[in-house]
Amino acid sequence: KKLVVSLRLHRFRTAALALTLGAFGAMSASAQVALSFTSTGANSYLDSYGRMIGWEFTVDQTLEVQQLGWFDLGGNGLAVSHQVGIWDTADQSLVTSVTIGAGTGATLTNGFRYVTVGSPAFLLPGLTYRIAGFDPGTGGDAHVWDVFHSGFTGYEVSGFVADANFNLTAGDALGEFAGSFGYPAGPIGDERAVLMGPNIAF
Repeated sequence: KKLVVSLRLHRFRTAALALTLGAFGAMSASAQVALSFTSTGANSYLDSYGRMIGWEFTVDQTLEVQQLGWFDLGGNGLAVSHQVGIWDTADQSLVTSVTIGAGTGATLTNGFRYVTVGSPAFLLPGLTYRIAGFDPGTGGDAHVWDVFHSGFTGYEVSGFVADANFNLTAGDALGEFAGSFGYPAGPIGDERAVLMGPNIAF
């Protein structure tokens, strides 16, 4: 019963507070981000397979999503555009999504390029979410992860921190094969909680 009420509240808040925001608006001074790190390692990962890349999470309090971001290795522009979304895992419904264009047009903040969501979207405690975006593999943008993964030295970032409002679990990183943007399969079930990939400004 609690889950049904939460889902209804989720949809009500999103629909009732809808408004249009600038697609490439700069991040507000008060915005926080879900994931941060101090530096990347010596390596990054990109192969020939399309994947939905991201992470699964819960939150401790109601949060409004302001922008979604995508990791830009080196900060010199994205090779391709990336559609990024957040899904409620209970019914696999899409909570919000954006498309982050190729190149340097989207705002770059601490290693991620961000685009403002088109209408208000809220993350609610008690629900489980997946954030992921599509990368085509060959010709796409390399990703990194949060912790050392056996057999892959130097692909993890240093100084990884998740904001205190976000709960992550080792093994809940998302990176299964995919042919297009859609609800992400997984999780992949190894040591990693996060593939970056996507980020959230709230």
